[in-house]
Amino acid sequence: MDRSTLRCCTALLAGVALLTLAACSGSPLTSAGTATTAATTAAPVYNAWTTPGGGGTYAARGAQAAALQPAPVAVATTPAPTLTPAAATTVWAQADAPTLPPPPDTSLPVMGAPTAAPTVTQPCPPEPCAPVTTTQLVTPERTYSGCWPPCNDGISQWHVRGVIGLSFSEGTDDFEDCNYWGVDVGRTFCGCWGLDLYYRYNTGRFSRDEGQGVFKDGGTWHHFGAKITFEKAFARSSRFYVWGGVGAGYFTTDDYVNDDSGFEIYGEAGVGYNVSENWRVRAGVNIHGMDTDVTRFSPVNDGDSRWLWIFAPVIQLEGSF
Repeated sequence: MDRSTLRCCTALLAGVALLTLAACSGSPLTSAGTATTAATTAAPVYNAWTTPGGGGTYAARGAQAAALQPAPVAVATTPAPTLTPAAATTVWAQADAPTLPPPPDTSLPVMGAPTAAPTVTQPCPPEPCAPVTTTQLVTPERTYSGCWPPCNDGISQWHVRGVIGLSFSEGTDDFEDCNYWGVDVGRTFCGCWGLDLYYRYNTGRFSRDEGQGVFKDGGTWHHFGAKITFEKAFARSSRFYVWGGVGAGYFTTDDYVNDDSGFEIYGEAGVGYNVSENWRVRAGVNIHGMDTDVTRFSPVNDGDSRWLWIFAPVIQLEGSF
């Protein structure tokens, strides 16, 4: 072995010896020889694992061991969390911790702290709409009272009326009494006013002076026209009523020596009896007035007109529907 290698080995052994000595000197538990040396200067130290002893020895060893233990450290315990009710949020209470401020509104929970379920306040729903009621004027069903004419109960009806009677005339150069008949077609409305078309037919014989004697000149009249009518019952419980009408029309004549045609006025009036809802009987008079030159008494007046009035007492039978 060369000299350098020997030096390295010697240095290595010396290092190991120093480490061993340092380790033994730093331990509180020494060998028996070390304990004997320490006994001359301080209280004896016993090795807890190798030194037997009585109660005093173990008491001293226990006191020393207790002195060597670190001081106990107080550990703060955190109490169970409690929920503190609040107006808007729930605050987490914790010992030695500052109270968390409430959030600006209930919609934002505090970070790290449980919050109660937010109470959502909504306006009350609007009251349900009241059922829509539509006011509609409904005309009640009109019923016949069973006494006066139906038009007084607001019932409108169409009607056909047959007319029969006698006719005579008044005025200059009038004619004798003759036949008279006719027909009305129209409608009587609620309120008992109506509108009719009329046709009348009558005959008449005039007297004519021929210079050698007087003879009769006979012929026929035709009357066409329209009229407005009105009816009024005497009372609700009465079947009798009055009726009337005014109108105008056109007339023509046939078979006279001098025939004529032209404008006429018409009027009527009378009393009626309401038999039922659909049948009535009426009695009255029809009047026609016209300016005509038909059959003058004297031939010298032929062609000159005069006012002639025809009156016809009549009975009428009306059927309505």
